[in-house]
Amino acid sequence: MARNQLTNFENLAAQFFFGSLALAFLTWALFRLGVDLASTAFAYLIVVVLFSLMGSIAASALLAVMSVASLVYFFAPLTFDFRIDNPQHIMVAVASLLTSLIVMLLIRSYRQRMESALQAEANLRRGEAYLRDSERQWREFFEDNPIMYFIVDGTGTVLSVNTFGAKKLGYSATDVVGQSVLNVVYEEDRDVARRNVGLCLETIGQTHTWEIRKVCKDGSVLWVRENAKALRRLDDQLIILVACEDITERKHTENALRQSEAHLAEAQRLSLTGSFGWRIATGEVTWSSETFRIFGYDEASSVTIDMVVERTHPEDRAAVQKTIDRASRDGKDFDHEYRLLMPDGSVKYVHAVARAAKDAPDSIEFVGAVTDVTVAKEAERKLRRSEAYLAEAQRLSRTSSWVWDVSRREFVYRSAAVYDLFGFDPEKGAVPLKALRDHIVPEDGVRNVEAASRAIRENADFEVDFRVAIPDGSIKRVHCVGHPVVSSDGEVVELIGTHIDVTEQHEAKEKLQKAFDEIKKSEDHLRLVIDTIPTLVWRAGPEGIPDFLNQPALDYTGLSLDQAETGWPRAFHPDDKMGMLQKWSAIRESAIRGGLEARLRRFDGEYRWFLFEAEPMRDEAGNIVKWYGSATDIEDRKQTEVALRESEQRFRDYAETGSDWLWETGPDHRITRISEPLNAAGIVPSSAIGSARWDIATDVESEPEKWRLHRAMLDAHRPFRDFVYRAASGTGSPVYVRSSGKPIYDANGNFLGYRGTGTDITATIRADHAEQALRKTQAELAHVTRVTTLGELAASIAHEVNQPLAGVVANAEACLRWLDRGNPDLDAARRSVEWIIDDGNRAGEVIRRVRALVNQTSHEKVPLDVNDVVRETIPLVQRELISHRVSLRTELAPALPMILGDRVQLQQVIINLVMNGMEAMQSVTDRPRELVIRSGQDETQVLVSVTDCGNGIPTENAARLFDAFFSTKSSGLGMGLSICRSIVEAHGGRLSASGNEGPGATFQFDLPLHQEDES
Repeated sequence: MARNQLTNFENLAAQFFFGSLALAFLTWALFRLGVDLASTAFAYLIVVVLFSLMGSIAASALLAVMSVASLVYFFAPLTFDFRIDNPQHIMVAVASLLTSLIVMLLIRSYRQRMESALQAEANLRRGEAYLRDSERQWREFFEDNPIMYFIVDGTGTVLSVNTFGAKKLGYSATDVVGQSVLNVVYEEDRDVARRNVGLCLETIGQTHTWEIRKVCKDGSVLWVRENAKALRRLDDQLIILVACEDITERKHTENALRQSEAHLAEAQRLSLTGSFGWRIATGEVTWSSETFRIFGYDEASSVTIDMVVERTHPEDRAAVQKTIDRASRDGKDFDHEYRLLMPDGSVKYVHAVARAAKDAPDSIEFVGAVTDVTVAKEAERKLRRSEAYLAEAQRLSRTSSWVWDVSRREFVYRSAAVYDLFGFDPEKGAVPLKALRDHIVPEDGVRNVEAASRAIRENADFEVDFRVAIPDGSIKRVHCVGHPVVSSDGEVVELIGTHIDVTEQHEAKEKLQKAFDEIKKSEDHLRLVIDTIPTLVWRAGPEGIPDFLNQPALDYTGLSLDQAETGWPRAFHPDDKMGMLQKWSAIRESAIRGGLEARLRRFDGEYRWFLFEAEPMRDEAGNIVKWYGSATDIEDRKQTEVALRESEQRFRDYAETGSDWLWETGPDHRITRISEPLNAAGIVPSSAIGSARWDIATDVESEPEKWRLHRAMLDAHRPFRDFVYRAASGTGSPVYVRSSGKPIYDANGNFLGYRGTGTDITATIRADHAEQALRKTQAELAHVTRVTTLGELAASIAHEVNQPLAGVVANAEACLRWLDRGNPDLDAARRSVEWIIDDGNRAGEVIRRVRALVNQTSHEKVPLDVNDVVRETIPLVQRELISHRVSLRTELAPALPMILGDRVQLQQVIINLVMNGMEAMQSVTDRPRELVIRSGQDETQVLVSVTDCGNGIPTENAARLFDAFFSTKSSGLGMGLSICRSIVEAHGGRLSASGNEGPGATFQFDLPLHQEDES
């Protein structure tokens, strides 16, 4: 404050001192010339007005009083006396004083208005720049964000779509805008989309989320999760903002998971094996559905270890209890078999295997499987009983057994029935292999060897039929069945098989064939039965092409029998047809019974889900000759499954969209479970397991009171909400987490821990910090802008007024020289005074221009010669050229056409470019500092360039030279080139910069030719 007052006082003293000198000089000159009172008063008025522009009203007022005193003392008779006898002289003195004061007040008024106007203009430009930057940032966010964004109106017409969203669907933005948004929605999901759009319009401002399928341009389908909100624009139009997230991979993963779970359950059911889990610390036991079935409990029951002991056979309970106690104590794997006594009195044999796993230092969980081996046990018992009957059974059934050693290529075992089958006496000893093969019909022997070789090579069972020629001339038909035995290294070492005499069966089959021929005669009756069955029955050839449909199938599809081959496949839903053909092909390749599900079109166009099952029919050689199948309507079951999946998905979405991740803690408040989305916050879930919240937080010491209250709430088992703390990511950067939780209890009211959600709010916290920093920066920038604007205004006035003042001084000195001669040259002195008046008028013109600028009037453009503008500018920068030790050279093209422009503003551009060039060469010491101003023209414009030999323009700064507030100088404010570009563009031209081939840079601006010159 004191420093500013001292500066103002110094300025006032300087203004008054120089003003006093000017008045003294002017008084002496006018007195010597004998100028009258009115002319002297006008001359004094000009001096006072000029010095008023220096800013101090007090100094100007003192100068005005001094000028009136000088006027009265020196020019009002009597000379050198303050008495005024002529009243007219009093009026002139008073008028001069009042005029001076009024002019000073006017100057002060328009100076203040000029400063306010410039400040308002700067604020307006800064606001426009901020809006343009904000618009650019939001547009870049809208266009480049990897999420599909749509803006639609109330009718569903697309008003805007970002480039990413259109490209994701295979379109360009122009293809989608103006079209209905339903065009890119899967047909079956369009009703869902309409309902949700209607819901958004009913609840304006609320966000709604749903999942639908979108159709790409190439026909592919994407699953997306849409977040939408209806808003009302300034023009009162309702629009809906829709953000679409691609969840196709998640949908595929969920489908695969459901299939995997279904396969696992089916595998457990088929293998009679159930799974279980047992957590030692909590006593929690979990069973699969098959385990419930094995133990005979309802799946709704709450499982405990005591239930296992209760179901155990009384004779095995002690051993089972001992195994359980040892596992609880030692935490080691166990494997045992025991019996179950079922409620109906039956007994089951089970085999239980479990492995111990530690998910925490003091927490052990057993994961295992229990298998119902009752059938195996019964089979083992029956096997022992049947071994005694095997020999007799083989004899009675005409069945023999054998074992073939693969490596030795010989039989290592043959039952006695083998010899009898081939017509040999078993009591005569072993029969060579060749003798046995010689009894086989030759064409059957080759097929027999090939079947055995294929079984060894493919490690698969085999069946083959062959004929044996008995020495008495009879023929026996034998059915051979073989099974490979594999060693520990996976190699087939033996073949175990049987020979069954099927001669009688073959004869019976021939008789059966004759009977079947008789049955064929009653085909009409059989056809009537098939057509009466309330099931779609079909038949196909070995290649899978349908050749028969029963009447219900024809009635349902609306096909005729001759259309079955081509029409039956087309009756499937287009989305199911490809999958149906692939599954049908797989069933035919497997050559076994199989089934598939697909939608079938009814005659009225409605599609319903059917279960298709197929069974192969084989001939004597085992070749498939026909496929018979049925189709059962399962539409009601499918609808139930869809509703169940939607219900499961809805609750899954509630959990997943409500927060970033889910967590659970035990009674000791240590994390026992956490979902994978924690990875998105940069924290590895595995590192958080077993830790308390305050173990991973980094603000425990800096905010102890917050954590004390939080832990007190946890110890009181009270729910908490929106608790915010800071943690560290894997890279060490801070992560802000907002967590909510509630206590959980078991059925007995025992406290089990907490369950809750966590959300990463790092971006929100950082945005708040960034906003605070931005507001501080904006305040500092506003201050700098005001200071810059004031400095530019002062520099502009100083430059413009300095030249006419210099002319006044020079002409006054010339006038003195003419008058100081022995014989004064009054004519020359008169011309000098006329030139002083001209310079005064020019100063008045400068003031008028400044006043016009303050009032925001349009620029005064007149025809100009650019060369004249350059020549008039050089004297204005001569002193700076000398102080910077810079030589200025001009290369002005002669006879340039006229341009239309404002002389003062163009001079300001040239002065700024020259000053920048001098400052660019300030660090140059190894070569002369030379500045060149050139002018020239092309067909449509005049060119002016300023070239320096400084350090040039860095590549990284070339694109930002003309941006406001960008400067490469430590003390620069970055406004000079921006203002120059604005002036040139206001004249219809362009300002550019480029690097020289050698050192330095060149700034050039071009201006259009005056239209009159062009004509």
